[in-house]
Amino acid sequence: MNIKNIIAEDKTASIGISFDVPNEKEIIAIGSPDKLKAFFTLGVDSPEIEVRTRKLGSLVDDMNELAQSEEDGKMQTLADCSNGLCGIISEGQGNKSAEEYINALAKLYDSSGKGNMLLNFMIFFILTNYQYNHKTLSSE
Repeated sequence: MNIKNIIAEDKTASIGISFDVPNEKEIIAIGSPDKLKAFFTLGVDSPEIEVRTRKLGSLVDDMNELAQSEEDGKMQTLADCSNGLCGIISEGQGNKSAEEYINALAKLYDSSGKGNMLLNFMIFFILTNYQYNHKTLSSE
């Protein structure tokens, strides 16, 4: 799945987590609040959300990986892109100026089964908020 396919159309990016302790599984999904609510309460799957079923405790592993990820530069890239996109919005620049940052974030996004879902959520959150704010300011 490509991050550009699931960016929420509304202004809110959400993450949902369900723990199945007896079966030692966790389900993590990212997407818009409405799509996640439909998935977790009604079982309605959507191509606009990303869902992973993993071994219980994987979320904690993701947190630890992010806390110790100074060497790989992922968090620095995340911060640089977030700051760059905020600058584009505050300066009223067009989307073409954002391509560099959007592509860098898309490259960090890992849709494989082993991808860090917390990192993916942060990328999703940044891109969703950028898209919403850029669209809102452009229409004013």
